[in-house]
Amino acid sequence: MPHAADTSEPAESPLDRQRRHLQQRAFLTQAVCLELEASAGDYDCERVSVALYFVYHWLVDECGEQDAGSGNFYYRGLHEQDLVPDPEATSAGLLAEVRAGAQVLQDAQLLRWADLADYDNDLEHITASLQNYLSVRGLRARPHSA
Repeated sequence: MPHAADTSEPAESPLDRQRRHLQQRAFLTQAVCLELEASAGDYDCERVSVALYFVYHWLVDECGEQDAGSGNFYYRGLHEQDLVPDPEATSAGLLAEVRAGAQVLQDAQLLRWADLADYDNDLEHITASLQNYLSVRGLRARPHSA
């Protein structure tokens, strides 16, 4: 009996998987950062919450639930020992963007968890990390009217 043609995709190499992961992560991180920027300083608004929710659950699906409640959760998989060496360094800029974005995500999560005593300090952190992210991306922050 003839066998059906194998239509499955070839196995993804670890480097290709890492590149795909970084591209998807950069896209989702950008969504949070753009919503933060568009919020005009209302970093606790619903649109930021929804964007952060999607990144969080995508990371849980990609990386597992380990450390899901910790402050380092958004850095999972971004440390040098976690990365596959990229001989062409094609992911270097993307990695810098995702790392800068991880700080924004962490700061946004901490702001959501903040009590009144920590809120102002956490607000300063997220403002600074968002500025850094935009700088890494080569973007300028929009001025916010008071």
